Amino acid sequence: MNEKSNEKEIVVKDEKNTIFPFVTVGIITYNPDKEKLIKVIDSALCQKSVHLQLVFSDDGSEENYFDDAEKYLNDKGFVNYKFFENKVNQGTVINCISAAELADGTYIKLLSPGDYLCGEFALKKWIEGMELENADWSFCDSYYYQVDGNEKKQLVRYMANPRVVEPYISKDEKVYRWNYIGITDFVLGAATLFRKDVLLRYLYEIKGKIIYAEDYILSLMMLDKRKVFYAQEYLILYEYGTGISTNRNLMWAKKIRNDYMQLLEIMLGRIKVTCREDKRIYKVLLINKTSNKWLRRIKKFVHPIFFWRTLKFSLSKKRFTPTTWPQEENQ
Repeated sequence: MNEKSNEKEIVVKDEKNTIFPFVTVGIITYNPDKEKLIKVIDSALCQKSVHLQLVFSDDGSEENYFDDAEKYLNDKGFVNYKFFENKVNQGTVINCISAAELADGTYIKLLSPGDYLCGEFALKKWIEGMELENADWSFCDSYYYQVDGNEKKQLVRYMANPRVVEPYISKDEKVYRWNYIGITDFVLGAATLFRKDVLLRYLYEIKGKIIYAEDYILSLMMLDKRKVFYAQEYLILYEYGTGISTNRNLMWAKKIRNDYMQLLEIMLGRIKVTCREDKRIYKVLLINKTSNKWLRRIKKFVHPIFFWRTLKFSLSKKRFTPTTWPQEENQ
């Protein structure tokens, strides 16, 4: 392990002597593209009305471009940053832990090169919402893009994650909790923001069990009824198809499935069946753990609660990602 820090503590205030929220942007890398690395730095550096720290953590890349990143930060006059290098590839979860352990911010936003913050007040608005709701974690809406043969970014239309957001808007915890755990209507991991202490607690819980799918901690947060805030704004530009869970590679699909089975083991081992709803969740976790997908589907179909709730979910209004560029995005 190798840590390099050039941090200088700064209390950032405006002309009215308002102290800005302290947020760390953790940039998580593995064999990064240099141009994308610089662009994700830019999307963080442009943030206004926040006290910003940058933390970089690399997972054993052949070339991580940290020297270039540090030179770029110094040229920009930004001094509140840290670097960490895992000398051996250990997986996304360990890499995220490495970044979070170095973070000094109250809040932490994890990003990878290729994913960017949208707009110079993205973090400010996001954190204000979290503080207003006293939330432990949050998610926002995202633009999905892919790069065409001419190296130009094109927005693409996909089913958004989560597909159904009305329960979050109406704060119907019972419904969104079931949708997340039972129906696996997951939140896009790139579109999340956390209180740092909460993030670390859950990453430590899955350490050594789940290797790549760090966003599976959200299922544990749902299980524990951690307070969530849905920021109803497009604050993230997400590169679709290059990440572990969206690249349609069969090898990675198997690894993600193994991580999911580990998640189910963790959840089944810690769920406290103290009410009827948790009893239903416990049963559906057992169903989801069934290895044969056809048997799993049959069990869900004949399970009365699961059947009717799935039917209601299927009839709910689904979201798709927009195909119009945000004004803030400079192509």
